[in-house]
Amino acid sequence: MSNVDILGNSKADSLAEQAAKAAALPLNIAAPIIYHHRLVSRIQLRLATILVNLPNRPAPIREKPHPKPSLDRLIDASSHIIFLDDDRYKCARCSDSFHKSDPVVKHWLGIACQEIGSSLDRPTPLCFSQRHVGNLVTHASHKLNMF
Repeated sequence: MSNVDILGNSKADSLAEQAAKAAALPLNIAAPIIYHHRLVSRIQLRLATILVNLPNRPAPIREKPHPKPSLDRLIDASSHIIFLDDDRYKCARCSDSFHKSDPVVKHWLGIACQEIGSSLDRPTPLCFSQRHVGNLVTHASHKLNMF
């Protein structure tokens, strides 16, 4: 290391010190920020200490999940008159039908069938205007009747 290197290093240090003084924030601006930074640090350390020293809590007792009813059991309990036509479950009473792999089938079987049909010779209005037949669904604004 030469004398020029040493002089250059000391000059760089003095210039860096001058630049730091020129760029420093006034104490009235920096003091509240420093105070709150230290306060937050102390609070976080206090909370971490509390968490570490807490006793172990027992694990919550979880209920065993109820087994999902099988499709055969749902068909037996359903108010629909179900028959299998090709790959579709159909209701002989309300004429709704769903593909056997459709995930909505289980929900549909849980809904009460609209007991449609009577001995009268006139059209019978359907209770719910929206019907699902095949892959088609009627529009809710239609007033459907069963003949």
